[in-house]
Amino acid sequence: MGGFHYYKDGKPQHPLSPIDVLELVKSGDLVPPTDEEIRSCSHSDVMSKTIAILQTLWFVVQVVARWREGLPIAQLEITTLAYTAITVAMYVAWWDKPQNVGGPVRVAVKQLPKQNSVEEAEWYMRVLFVITGWQDAHVDLRKERRVPAFYGGSTDEDNYITADIVALCAAMIFGAVHCVAWHYAFASHGEKLIWRVSSLAIVALPAAILAPILVSLRISRLSNSSSMLEMVSFIVFAFVFAIAAPLYIVARALLLALSFSTLHSLPSEAYRAVQWTLQIPHFT
Repeated sequence: MGGFHYYKDGKPQHPLSPIDVLELVKSGDLVPPTDEEIRSCSHSDVMSKTIAILQTLWFVVQVVARWREGLPIAQLEITTLAYTAITVAMYVAWWDKPQNVGGPVRVAVKQLPKQNSVEEAEWYMRVLFVITGWQDAHVDLRKERRVPAFYGGSTDEDNYITADIVALCAAMIFGAVHCVAWHYAFASHGEKLIWRVSSLAIVALPAAILAPILVSLRISRLSNSSSMLEMVSFIVFAFVFAIAAPLYIVARALLLALSFSTLHSLPSEAYRAVQWTLQIPHFT
């Protein structure tokens, strides 16, 4: 969104982390902008977001109408339907988030809060951190010219765990939508088997990753829990994640490939348009 930027002698130096901003607010060195001021810098409003959601939901209405008329629905439409669920959820989560803010909030103070040292990580570890949502812990904004694309900006470690749980649940819902095409006609039995196995995989694999996270949370909240149990739960999570993540990527890739490959063998009824007059309540 542009964020907060530290200025010195009228020149931009580096972005400020949410923790820096909170410390400056507590010390009285910074008066944060109001919600109205932030929204005034946004290039998106309620109307544009509403139109985007209505356009997405219109596709869902079309799919439902085809199902009611008994018309076949292509596998590519099922895949798109799964993405619409994620799209609507994203817009709900980002409803109050400004979009394409033109510039940051300029912060000019005599002294910045002290910051803990940040460990440098290899490129493959940075990719892993982005996937798991822990990338902020290895980003030093004071060495950046702008806020990185995947920077989350959370001030609470529990927020990362909550975000991971929500993302994994969303991934399970995304996979469950693909199971709608369980009994669809495919060009071959092999394609149908691949679709079924891949659909089950993108439901089961996120659940397998979620299970050790929930167990670890349960262990950490027990008053008599030991560091050994927490270490064991982390090892189990790392082991499951190392196996499940590549399999999930493969399953998603297979489903996407099948969504397009099945277009060459669609039944003729798939090209029929929906008779919308039949969907409107009427008397005959």
